[in-house]
Amino acid sequence: MGKFKKTQAEKKLDKLETLAKSLSLRDIGDEQNVAILKTMLKTVNVIADKPFADPDPYNDLSYSSVLKAKLAIADYLGKPLALLSQTDRDFIEAILDETLEKSVVMARLKSYFHPKGDSTHAT
Repeated sequence: MGKFKKTQAEKKLDKLETLAKSLSLRDIGDEQNVAILKTMLKTVNVIADKPFADPDPYNDLSYSSVLKAKLAIADYLGKPLALLSQTDRDFIEAILDETLEKSVVMARLKSYFHPKGDSTHAT
């Protein structure tokens, strides 16, 4: 199995590590060392480390359509909705008539198909 190619950022970080090892800086207070460190920082583009504040960074908190919701539900259940009982399909239709919000739809499905942590479907 071959190696993955390094990204530009990884290549720059490798260069920075090599440069840092070769310099072996001892006294950070020294003006020359500070200048070297500033040059090193300019060499590598620092990537901002900011966590997502939103639970879904792409703002897909709702399904875009009933069809997309049904596809996601079928994927969650691991079988086509047509194979479910009429009662189960009616339950799903009732949820989707009320809301397309992903968290609500999935929470209700889980409680219906897996009550009290049961791992078997209620079909």
